[in-house]
Amino acid sequence: MPNLAPRFHRVTLLALTLLVASALTLSPGRVTAQTSTPISAPQTLAELEQRLRAVLEKYHVPGAGVVLVSKEAVLWLGALGIADHATNTPVTPETRFRIGSVSKTFVGLAALKLVEAGQLNLTDRLAVVAPEVAFDNPWEAQHPVRLVNLLEHTSGFTDLHLSDFARSEPDITLVDGLALTAKSRQLSWAPDRYFVYSSVGTAAAAYMIEKATGQRFEDYVQAILFDPLGMTSATYFYPSDNQLATSYDLDGETPLSYLHVIVRPAGSVNATPRDMGHFLQFILNRGQHQGMALLTPASIQRMERPTTSLGAQRGAMLGYGLDVQSQAGRAGFTFLGHTGSVDGFLAQYGYLPEQGVGYFFAINAPVFAAKQEIDELVQAYLVKDLPRSTLPPTVSTPAEALASYAGYYEPVTPLLAEWDAGFAQLLLLVQVQPQNDRLLATPLLGGTPTELLPLGEGLFRSPEAPAADGAFTTEADGALIFQTPTLNLRRVATGWIWLRLGGGMVCGLLMVSALLYALFWIPRWVWQKIRKQSTAAGLSLRVFPLFAVMSLLGALFLLVTALSGSEASTVANFGQPSVWAVSLTGLTWLFALFSLVGVVQVARLWRNAELSRSLRWYALLVSLANLTVLLYLARFGFIGVRLWA
Repeated sequence: MPNLAPRFHRVTLLALTLLVASALTLSPGRVTAQTSTPISAPQTLAELEQRLRAVLEKYHVPGAGVVLVSKEAVLWLGALGIADHATNTPVTPETRFRIGSVSKTFVGLAALKLVEAGQLNLTDRLAVVAPEVAFDNPWEAQHPVRLVNLLEHTSGFTDLHLSDFARSEPDITLVDGLALTAKSRQLSWAPDRYFVYSSVGTAAAAYMIEKATGQRFEDYVQAILFDPLGMTSATYFYPSDNQLATSYDLDGETPLSYLHVIVRPAGSVNATPRDMGHFLQFILNRGQHQGMALLTPASIQRMERPTTSLGAQRGAMLGYGLDVQSQAGRAGFTFLGHTGSVDGFLAQYGYLPEQGVGYFFAINAPVFAAKQEIDELVQAYLVKDLPRSTLPPTVSTPAEALASYAGYYEPVTPLLAEWDAGFAQLLLLVQVQPQNDRLLATPLLGGTPTELLPLGEGLFRSPEAPAADGAFTTEADGALIFQTPTLNLRRVATGWIWLRLGGGMVCGLLMVSALLYALFWIPRWVWQKIRKQSTAAGLSLRVFPLFAVMSLLGALFLLVTALSGSEASTVANFGQPSVWAVSLTGLTWLFALFSLVGVVQVARLWRNAELSRSLRWYALLVSLANLTVLLYLARFGFIGVRLWA
């Protein structure tokens, strides 16, 4: 499955079903949306360049930088399109791009450097090494937040919030930046269980590195990685020579301002593709660069292997290691790497350690479809002459064992923030059922099913995965968990699922009926100009349920706007107390107010004989539907949600 947690995907909460069911497959190992038909592989570098340029033109992306490498050489350094429209500056090999969360890999490497030197241990506790980073972990005695959890994103921390992205402070220290992310450090589940992507966790790991070295994190990385690797352009700060591509909005024409991330280690590196090629060769050569051993092969291998999530503990091989993710890629190969998104830039690197090839690319407009196509083209070119990877055989599994995993599963952890869990638990339900000698995982509200092929001991792989990328395991409370590299699902009772869906459908139909009914009674009330007391009472039974529904629809419309625009517009409009953001908060409170008043009015007027019985019953049903939805959303913190806080 794709990584749904991090950063701002162009998704709306009303379309979360489509997110996993239609636009994406249930394949646990993929981090990008799947195309229905695999693209043909470019046969030459000239053809690859031509097709990449066509992608940029198709999606109105101004420019891109690309590098392909082997262990020994740079295979191609591509500079495509425009770096800056205003000056008509082309992309060159010296053009820097922002690489976003690709920066996280350098945190993992820096930590491993200290582990080798004996200055840190992956099991070191955050509370001991860096007590300045406050967090609330009710399970700290048995399940402490350790360095390895922060790097593998199993600490229980959630990701940055919109308000964190809205800040742009170029000189902020790491500890001060972390202090601004208090909500992300309130754990809702114990460490060592679920992968939940968190830039805050990565930044906390970077601060542990600062404490161990006595140096600013950026200076330490410069000394042990950037300088030895000859990454002369790489910097965590705005480059003084201004050799940075301009980022543009979705239209490819509107320039965006530079965002100074408040936790720089998690996503602020600016670098050229040439320098990222040096980094890739260092990784492919297992920690060596031009005869210098900067890290041991064992450290690089450790970085690439997940260990702490429930699935990894069970034996799943694909997933998120120490700020490096493994994924099922082209032709069954296991690509390792990371993606990045910041400030209108998208970036990605990937490599095949056994085959000794890798790639990096970045574009300067946030068009995810273009990024996906570039990724597919580059991967296809790199593996076109390689023998197809041999996929592991399935393990014969008794029918009763397969049947033991059957049932309905709901998300355990939020996708974006705590308040979205309520939407996710309605829209992102998955049914698992046995089919012949395997399992079939199907999004309940529609979408493409995915086969899960058994590998034994609760481990499964999707058809193109070269290793286990899904695992079933049991929690301490007996609940069955289905975990992929990016999603955490818990089995729930069938009756509860259908009660929830059926209740949601009934409530939804009743709420929609309030809108349709208004088309009838509002003109009738206006035209007749009736002002009798009984009519005023009847009006209140109609108005308050209607106002409640309209308030909720208004809030959902604003939420759609918040999550479906570009990152820049989302941050600008909802990451601070703007008219849009405050209106969203106010509309959720109005929904609560009108819902409660509607119920009160029905109770007050229930015995009013001047009102028709049908009106009283109808008002009761709609008001109860509003109240049910209110209680459900309030449980997850959506009522009064403040995206800027």
